Amino acid sequence: MGRIEGKAPDGKGGINEQSVDTEGRARTRSIIADDFHHALENGTGYIFHSTYSATGGEEVWSLQNDGIDVHVNRIVISTSASGVFSIMRKTSGTPAGTTMKGRNGILGRPIMPDVTAFGSASVTGSVDGDVIDAQDIGTSAPYTFDLDGLVVPLKECLFVRAATTGIVYVTGYVHRGE
Repeated sequence: MGRIEGKAPDGKGGINEQSVDTEGRARTRSIIADDFHHALENGTGYIFHSTYSATGGEEVWSLQNDGIDVHVNRIVISTSASGVFSIMRKTSGTPAGTTMKGRNGILGRPIMPDVTAFGSASVTGSVDGDVIDAQDIGTSAPYTFDLDGLVVPLKECLFVRAATTGIVYVTGYVHRGE
């Protein structure tokens, strides 16, 4: 049985495999990785983590892009008290607060440049905006907002509002580029 295996000419992408079985039937298989996993391997994937004891109706995580497009793969939230969490696009206000750093997916590499991010405390500045997604999240398991590469262009801001009182954990998985 012959077998061909390879990647794209630039070495990127998943591993593709093609073969012919003993009965002459063609068979193909691909091992895939989403854009975020690919970015992690290239050093352009970042993780923003925030922990805060929210008092309800406040912003707990904020990311403004000050450079090349930021693609948001997912935001994972867990909480000690059930409540509604909203992923929102900022339309007014100026976020401020405790600076949050985007850690590179390759340990030891520099933090994410060209962003203004706040977390691990209340995001101040009377921020408001349009709801992109909102869910009533319970305490039994974290909830993942799958944003599938939502793009935050230059000068746009994405934030999380917690309508609950309790400890909240918010982790955003983002990457630069295409």
